[in-house]
Amino acid sequence: MSAQLTVPTHVRLQILSPEQVLYEGRVFWVQVPLADGLIGIWPGHAPLVASLGRGSLQWRTGQGARDLEVESGMLRVDTDRCVVLVGGSRAAERGSRAAQTD
Repeated sequence: MSAQLTVPTHVRLQILSPEQVLYEGRVFWVQVPLADGLIGIWPGHAPLVASLGRGSLQWRTGQGARDLEVESGMLRVDTDRCVVLVGGSRAAERGSRAAQTD
């Protein structure tokens, strides 16, 4: 009897600031600016912890692509979950206008 592999189709994304949840929902992929360049997070990505760099955090939902300018923070990736902790009130302000839960 062979084991069946399940391939995940979405990543559960949470974007959090010290003040609020900026975004929470299921996404197809996430592109994150790290201190040393961009990284793409797809379903089934290997676990990872990294520091954010300044740039555009981008993700794609069933409704299209979204983005948020970030300046600093942390990234944590588990098998089916991506948590982005953003620092600074500028990121929080920009995110509050675009915040949505899918």
